[in-house]
Amino acid sequence: METNDNMTPQNGEFDFAAVPKRYTLCYHEGCPLHERCMRFLAATHAPESLEVRRCVLPTAEKDGHCRWLDPIETVTMAEGFTGLLPSSRAYAGS
Repeated sequence: METNDNMTPQNGEFDFAAVPKRYTLCYHEGCPLHERCMRFLAATHAPESLEVRRCVLPTAEKDGHCRWLDPIETVTMAEGFTGLLPSSRAYAGS
């Protein structure tokens, strides 16, 4: 299952352009899990011009469980390098 924890910006505005092309959507409004599912949230923001996309079928939800559930959650991420080079004293000849 492909997930994307980065689709909802912190300002709360949803940008469908950030949804990966192969991300599976869900349009099952009767699902008891839809309010906390990223797949459903993404589907509700799909542009009207979208005609074809991979979708979870309503039969995937059974007894309040769905193996395709991608919970909406805030994830803190960081990028960068630490300790890539030796200390500057070693280069200064100290």
